[in-house]
Amino acid sequence: MLTLFRSKPEPLSFESLGTDIHAHLLPGLDNGAADISEAVLLASGLRDLGFKHLFCTPHISKSLPGNTPDTVLAVFEAFRKGLSAAGITIELSLAAEYLLDEGFEELLEANSLLSLPGKRLLVELQPNRAEVDLRTLLFNLRIKEYLPVLAHPERYHFLPNYKKVIAKWHERGYEMQVDILSLTGYHGSETRATALWMLKNDLVSSLASNVHNRKELELLNRSFESSKVREAVRKIGEKGGNLTV
Repeated sequence: MLTLFRSKPEPLSFESLGTDIHAHLLPGLDNGAADISEAVLLASGLRDLGFKHLFCTPHISKSLPGNTPDTVLAVFEAFRKGLSAAGITIELSLAAEYLLDEGFEELLEANSLLSLPGKRLLVELQPNRAEVDLRTLLFNLRIKEYLPVLAHPERYHFLPNYKKVIAKWHERGYEMQVDILSLTGYHGSETRATALWMLKNDLVSSLASNVHNRKELELLNRSFESSKVREAVRKIGEKGGNLTV
């Protein structure tokens, strides 16, 4: 007997997310792609998984003094040419993942930050930094009219009462980017449980690959075996995908 009410088909690609806002594709800059051939492979793989637009987000921190906007841009342009030479067609943009360390205030004052659309700034918390310092840095970002996007907050178990802190940051309008592989248990059971809690409580703004290497690309390919990944992709897709206005 046919029913009038059909469940929506579960997504089997990341097409509804649209843009991958966090990927370590630029070769040789951090712990991401080792060389141009691996970078091209990763970008091609993300395209095949349904992403239409990739943001290259190399780490920028005090421990990586060579990663300046100029040097990062030069590698980005070389990567763009490498993709073109390989016949890979996909929209490509440049941003960065900033560690909120002792050197970040200087970068913020210089106002030379590589941001996502809407002056969103992808930031990662430093484990040994006091929460009060992090609070001040995030507030200063807002003063400068940047919107903090917390990279993988499901992994911030080093913060006291971290679930309460995450919920408070969400209330303040900060965006929360969860790693897709966190939902599979790749980063541990506690991280997975936190990611699912965030999803259940509508604290997730975007899902990203945060891909670094071939192994993680393969795990992303297999991630649709998880009903939790399919549920998360559907939920964010129904909100309009990543980077909603």
